Amino acid sequence: MTHSTLVNLLNVFFSYDGATPTLSGLDFTLKEGEVKYISGHSGCGKSTFLKILNRLVEPVAGDLQFGQKPYGAWDVKELRKNIQLVQQIPVLFNATVEENLRLATPNASPEEIKYLLDAFNLPPEILGKNAKNISVGQAQRVCVARALLLRPKVLLMDEPTAALDMENREIFQNAFDRVRAERGLAAVWVTHDVERAGRMDGGHLAMKGGRLHDN
Repeated sequence: MTHSTLVNLLNVFFSYDGATPTLSGLDFTLKEGEVKYISGHSGCGKSTFLKILNRLVEPVAGDLQFGQKPYGAWDVKELRKNIQLVQQIPVLFNATVEENLRLATPNASPEEIKYLLDAFNLPPEILGKNAKNISVGQAQRVCVARALLLRPKVLLMDEPTAALDMENREIFQNAFDRVRAERGLAAVWVTHDVERAGRMDGGHLAMKGGRLHDN
């Protein structure tokens, strides 16, 4: 079965100060249903790369396409709905977990919410808790579930298991693999754990010198 290319970046440059390049001639391709793990040292540009994919920041130069259309031809909100970003620091509002989950998808079914809670090892009673009072690890998983309720074509995750213990990392990985397989979801997973990235099922790329390299 041939999978179409969803995201294609060619010769992308980015700099925060206009002088020092964070990304320098970066190329990247992601196909339907594909997952790629990105590793690299702190500050090498991994998070910036995700923000460019989600169009939170704009590159200085380069060609970017999603679904065979240039990024600039997409409405920004529609693009971000299709390419969901879960950042390293969870962003939740001072409201219940359920209200946070339903923020972008108010009509989400109870069945789908329960399915995602179960998948990511979150107890059902968490729905009634204030999102500010749950653990960082739980908050990160709630953010992933919220993104998945939008049924994106691409999920971007920045260190999603950093606040989890080993047992919950394995639970998260298994849930992610299951949901991704069931939905044909493409994903980019940024991690500092090079050894773990090398053991996970998917392509492994290393960010070095502002570019992505096979690892």
